[in-house]
Amino acid sequence: METEMIGETEKYWRTDTKALVGGVFLGIVFTIICVLADVIDAVLDPSLALLGGTVWAIFTAIIVMTYGQPAGIIGGAMQALISMATGMSPLGFFFIFANCIGSVVYISIARNLSMKSLRDYVIVQFITSLVGFFFVGMGTMIVYSLPFNVALACAVIGVVVTTIVAPLITKNVVTSIKRSGLA
Repeated sequence: METEMIGETEKYWRTDTKALVGGVFLGIVFTIICVLADVIDAVLDPSLALLGGTVWAIFTAIIVMTYGQPAGIIGGAMQALISMATGMSPLGFFFIFANCIGSVVYISIARNLSMKSLRDYVIVQFITSLVGFFFVGMGTMIVYSLPFNVALACAVIGVVVTTIVAPLITKNVVTSIKRSGLA
C-alpha cells in the first residue's frame, strides 16, 4: 500500500529533469500561443478572454497531466509573468493566480480520478475553470471596470466554453504525449 502511495505521489510531483524541462518548454509554447490568443481576444472582446481562456485551460491541463507539479506552476507562472512584462494582456497580474492556483486545483482533482474517460476530464476542467475564471473575473471588474453582473456573465461564458472545448483536446494530446514517451 505504501509503495502505491509513493508511486502516485511521484506521478503528480516530479522534479526530474524531463518534467522540469518539459514544464519550461510547454510554458514557452503556452506563452507564444497565449500571445496570439490575447491579440485575437483584444480584437473580439477582451472581457470574455474566450480564446485565451481556452488556451489556458488546454495548456494547464496538458502540462500537469504530462509533467505534474511543479511543472504546472512553472509553465503557468512563465505565461503570466511574460504577459505582465510585455503588457500583452492587462489581466496579466490576475493570470498569476488563475494559472498557478488553477494548475494545483487541476492536478489535485485529477489525481483522485482515473482520468481515462472524457467525463473525468470534463469534471476536472469545469472545477478548474471555475477557479481560473474567478480570478480573471475579478480582473475584468478591476481592469475594465465592469459591473459585477457583466463580469460574472463573462466568467460563466468562459467556464462553459473551456469546459466544452478543452477536455476534448486535452485528453487526446495527453494520451498522445504519454504514448510517445515524452512524459
